[in-house]
Amino acid sequence: MNLIHIRKFLIRGKRFSANSVKKMARIGWPMGLLQILWQLASMVLFLILSALPEHRVEILAALTTGLRIESAIFLPAFAFNMANAVVVGNLLGEQKKDDAFRSGIVTSAIGVGIVTMMVIAVIANAGWIASFLSDHPIVVGESVKYIYISMISEPFMAWGIILGGGLNGAGDTKSVLLRVALSLWLVRIPLSYIFVILLGWGAASVWWSMNLSQFLQAFLISKRYLQKGWL
Repeated sequence: MNLIHIRKFLIRGKRFSANSVKKMARIGWPMGLLQILWQLASMVLFLILSALPEHRVEILAALTTGLRIESAIFLPAFAFNMANAVVVGNLLGEQKKDDAFRSGIVTSAIGVGIVTMMVIAVIANAGWIASFLSDHPIVVGESVKYIYISMISEPFMAWGIILGGGLNGAGDTKSVLLRVALSLWLVRIPLSYIFVILLGWGAASVWWSMNLSQFLQAFLISKRYLQKGWL
């Protein structure tokens, strides 16, 4: 259905437009590479946590439990990410640059508001939620600790993801790739490795490393967006 819809871009008259395919690939490949780098970072993080001196299995289970809880919060963030891409892309197509810029900010703010309300609800019920997903006392305790720490960065995560959707809608996908990759591979993974492997600290240090990477990602994407170079 998607190919049928975009056939007017791919076929000009009776000729196949290779130039259009190149333009689409140029916009699309950074988003594909970003997904690969994200999955690799998650795998490396699991390997680092497996080197913890004690309760490594329970902590890995707690991380899995925490990610399941976070996935519910990710849903509206990614929905607004895609909505922002459409809104900004359409307004830029109409040459309404000021409206595109403002709409990206407004959409991000609305998404952050919704995510913040969800975060408050999760924090208030952290113990019950963790107990519902696991009956192991160590897993429950570590899951609650993960929730308390990780929820701090969730509004910032939402802001960065949704604002990044606006940049994607403008075709500025390379800048999003660069900023997310930097936050993952220059902050999250190195700090987690230093804290756990070299210093022998506990799992909480990894959760804080994840928070710091989210803060940096939101800052870098915000800076790119507010500088308006993508317009």
